[in-house]
Amino acid sequence: DGSLFTGAVGFIETEFRLNEFELGWAVTSMAVASTVSIFISGPLADRFGRRTVLRLATCMFVVSALLAAVSENLATLIAARLMSGLGVGAVLVTAPMYIAEISPPAWRGRMVSFDQLFIVLGILVAFLSNWFIVRIGGAAEWNWRWMLGIGAVPAIPYFFALLVVPESPR
Repeated sequence: DGSLFTGAVGFIETEFRLNEFELGWAVTSMAVASTVSIFISGPLADRFGRRTVLRLATCMFVVSALLAAVSENLATLIAARLMSGLGVGAVLVTAPMYIAEISPPAWRGRMVSFDQLFIVLGILVAFLSNWFIVRIGGAAEWNWRWMLGIGAVPAIPYFFALLVVPESPR
């Protein structure tokens, strides 16, 4: 989401006629919510289970991406970014925990490293998707909506994958 948003910033600034403070808040709101989520996700994952927290985070990704894409004002966009940040923080904490707990001891380090690798690959795919959206053209005022809305696409199969993976032994 953060990488998708970087491609949309210029379009959003123009669309909503944002001043510097509003633009800064639109950009950083996700990081603020993510920071808060990092502190609360561990205890929630302990109480309700890793998969449950990951599923909830994934639902937040889908809803926040779609809400951001249809935002008609800055307040709605910020609400979507805050929701996305809650999901990001939850996944950043819970996914490595889950992976480490279900992996055989000899594979734990490698498996958690793959998590990091896929985060970086996701960032690359987000930048490429933004580039592609701008490249294919269309109405410039819709580019940012596609950039933010497309974030729901990887979250949907991720959610369904979470329905079939085992619960963590912890």
